[in-house]
Amino acid sequence: MNKYLLIATVEREHGHYILKEYNTGQLITEKVIYATKDRAFSRGMPIGKTTASGSGKLYWKRLKHEQIPNNYIPSWADTPMEDQPEPMNLVKDEGMLPTETTELVDTWNYTDEQIRKLISDSPTLIPKTLIIDSLSWKLAIRGTMRNENLLVLGHSGCGKTLTATSLSKALNRPFFKFNMGAMSDARASLIGNTHYAVETGTFFAGSEFVKAITTPGAVILLDEYTRIHPDAENLMLTVLDKDQRYLRIDESKDTPTITVAPGVLFFATANVGVEYTSTRLLDRATKDRFGVTIEVPLLTKDQEIKLMRLLYPKLNRNYINSIADISDYTRTEISKADAQLSTIISTRSNHEQCELAMDGFRFSEIMEGSVFNLFSNEGGVDSERAHIKIKAQQHSDLDNESPLKSENFSKKEFGEEISKPKNLFDKETDAI
Repeated sequence: MNKYLLIATVEREHGHYILKEYNTGQLITEKVIYATKDRAFSRGMPIGKTTASGSGKLYWKRLKHEQIPNNYIPSWADTPMEDQPEPMNLVKDEGMLPTETTELVDTWNYTDEQIRKLISDSPTLIPKTLIIDSLSWKLAIRGTMRNENLLVLGHSGCGKTLTATSLSKALNRPFFKFNMGAMSDARASLIGNTHYAVETGTFFAGSEFVKAITTPGAVILLDEYTRIHPDAENLMLTVLDKDQRYLRIDESKDTPTITVAPGVLFFATANVGVEYTSTRLLDRATKDRFGVTIEVPLLTKDQEIKLMRLLYPKLNRNYINSIADISDYTRTEISKADAQLSTIISTRSNHEQCELAMDGFRFSEIMEGSVFNLFSNEGGVDSERAHIKIKAQQHSDLDNESPLKSENFSKKEFGEEISKPKNLFDKETDAI
């Protein structure tokens, strides 16, 4: 049985993971990689610090409660009290901040020199799953550190939301997300509601948005901001104004206004393109409240392939290459003066296709279920759907291959005969 020097529970407070010693509840300040804490917290499992049998190195691993030894005591139990670790308010995630800033937790209180250093080193904080140019990332980091509201533009599914979540993790900030286009009742969504209870009478309950703006250092994603209702936009004017930064609450006489906490960043996203309905132009007063505007471009074909290979290493690379080729075709076509298509296949859609492939769907089935329905069928043989089907049919040979890489090569290594499935692109009733 493994000997554990420390066993800790993983808790989440204000968007941060913190560790507490299993028996005493004392805060633990040791570094633990984010993924270990995240998975342990999501499964309700403790984690233990032990020694690797081969290398002898110390590492943390997830534990089931029944795996905790009955005779476990923390490693500091026999040390004098003055030598025991001091508790701290928040614990950093390893790899989230440069080593020079490991003593700083509230990143909105950095000095000018530290901010410049962090901006300079910011490309090292870009996660592998986010493909973004270094300038846009540096602008995002700088906006966060200087409390400059960010407006991020781009096609749907191009990575705007991922940029926001990556930013909060890179700077170890609490994260909140609000869909501004879904706020049919702006006052209830942004402020809260008045309720009545027999025991307490009438009382006011603040919204989740009130909780978010009063959380110091929070990154608040205002998604689909170009779909915002006019009532919500008016309420947001004082919130976004760096000289005001408050939300007025008329329902509560004791708290007429709620002040935005220090270090709070508002990260608004907006779709671009004529195909997005129900969007509205932001007026000048709203635009002026965003100090930085960042455009997230569509990924190139090579970038799409690189990202899909990273996220789906078990997927047949021919499937990945074909998915990227078809999406790249739509992006090239839509930019032409005489474009035959009115929309594109997004990065998000590419990943949905990969998920279908991982579940065993063949290429033609993926096209039918996830791609063709994105395009209009009006116009018969000259419709958008007809054009995309012609492009997809260039990859029809993929129906003779398994979506999984292992199933395409493992049998060949052992000299087994592989029976090819019927190519669904060739069937007479196929719409292609």
